[in-house]
Amino acid sequence: SEGIDDRVYSMEEVNRMYSYLSQDGELYFIELCMNGDWIPIGDATLSQTNLPIVIGNEGMWGQGIGKLVVNALIERARTIGLEKIINLKIYHYNERSIKLYTSVGFKKVNDTESAGVYELEL
Repeated sequence: SEGIDDRVYSMEEVNRMYSYLSQDGELYFIELCMNGDWIPIGDATLSQTNLPIVIGNEGMWGQGIGKLVVNALIERARTIGLEKIINLKIYHYNERSIKLYTSVGFKKVNDTESAGVYELEL
């Protein structure tokens, strides 16, 4: 999910991850309509302390889908009354995510050894 290996998660790991994410915030599945069929390509979660997005189909990267999803989640955050998304951690090597989140207004507020910490005022 961090773009550093091709590891396939077990169903137990996927279930544990989705269980955590759905308890932490609003969990969404990302689907595209292709030739009349809805194809799942990833997921995203909205919470005050996190906004992870994963597009698992590498062929869909770089097409602006992530930005559309993040912008939709930012609008949803405003709708439900969030004033800020805080403590979003992005690993330093994850240049795609850094570019995505900063392009929609996230600002780096701190650094750890392995990640930057970003926030967005809504």
